[in-house]
Amino acid sequence: MDQVEKGSAYFGTLGLEVEHFGPLWHLLKVAQLLETELNRLSVRHGLSIADFHFLSAVMIEDGDSVRVTDLAHSLNVSDAALSGRMQRLVAMELISRRADPNDHRAYLLSITPLGIETVHNIARTIEQDASFMAWFGDLPVADREKLASLLGNFHTFLNRNFLPVQRSSRHTADRSAT
Repeated sequence: MDQVEKGSAYFGTLGLEVEHFGPLWHLLKVAQLLETELNRLSVRHGLSIADFHFLSAVMIEDGDSVRVTDLAHSLNVSDAALSGRMQRLVAMELISRRADPNDHRAYLLSITPLGIETVHNIARTIEQDASFMAWFGDLPVADREKLASLLGNFHTFLNRNFLPVQRSSRHTADRSAT
C-alpha cells in the first residue's frame, strides 16, 4: 500500500488524475504475481503458463484444427510470436501441425492426446496448488460472483478496445501516411 500512496502522491504533483492509480497498481501487481505463480506451477510439467494457454486455446476448439493466424488473433499476439512456441510444442508432440488444404501459406494445429493429458495435469496442479484458487474459494459466494462480473466486464472492454502494438516504426509511418 505504501507504493500506491507514493505513486499517487508523485503523479498528483504532476497535476494528473490519480483516483485510478490504486486499482491500476493492484491489477498490475496481481497480474505479475499470478503469472509468476502460474509459471512456477506449470514448470513442474516442463511448460510455461504461456505454453499452457496456447495448448488450452488449441484444445478448446472441440477437436477441430485451428489456423495459426486465428489462434494468434484470439491470443492477441502476432503469428511470429507463436512461431517458436508452436515449433517447440510440435517437437514435444503436444500439438500436431499440418498444411491448410485451403491456403498453402497457413498451418492447421491440433492438440495431441499427450497435449490434452498435459493440459489436464497442469490444470489440476493449478486447481490444487495455486494460492489464487485457495483465496478465491474462501470468498463468500457473492464476492466471487462480483469479482467474476467486474473482471469479466473489464476483460470485455479491453478486448473491444485492443490495439496490437506495432513492432516496427516503419509500420507506424506507413499508417500515418494513409
